Amino acid sequence: MKAYNIVTLRGRDSRPCATLFYEPDTDAYSATIADWAAEKDIPAMWAPFLEKRMVPDAWARRWVMERVVPAERQNLGEILRANSLDSYDAIALLESGKGESASDDFLVFPADDMANPPTKTSHLQEEVGVAVRQARMRAGMTQAELAERTGLKQSQISALESGRANPTLETLACIAKGLGVEAHFTLKP
Repeated sequence: MKAYNIVTLRGRDSRPCATLFYEPDTDAYSATIADWAAEKDIPAMWAPFLEKRMVPDAWARRWVMERVVPAERQNLGEILRANSLDSYDAIALLESGKGESASDDFLVFPADDMANPPTKTSHLQEEVGVAVRQARMRAGMTQAELAERTGLKQSQISALESGRANPTLETLACIAKGLGVEAHFTLKP
């Protein structure tokens, strides 16, 4: 069984408001709501389950599926490659994107990683990630090939492309060199 803490970035309190569970053998989801959490602290769709503090499979699954790319997405292959996946895996996509969604400010992280709760990706990190991914794809390279050319790990390239990394200018220059392109940075008022 896999367990994920759910935190909100609304306040300064980074305590998990709920824990999401996924059982791969049965493809079942569930969630428990923290004893301290009130309706304002949890995903809105889970409010009907606040009294019992247990979210059933259908509603936990629905919350997850609203946070990941649907299996029917037209450019799914590109998204899977960008996340180093060979096949569609909602939980792997949830992990790679930290459960980030434009509709709220909840994030997920493995329950065993309490020391490193996630932070919301900045728009700059997202823009850099998209630019690197597009340049790599135009160059016809995989993440592994770019990693080999730059001396970085493939996991670093993946984190950068998905907006989870905050690269230094030196790292970006190294990536640009590996791609055979120039990197330009502009400061705008």
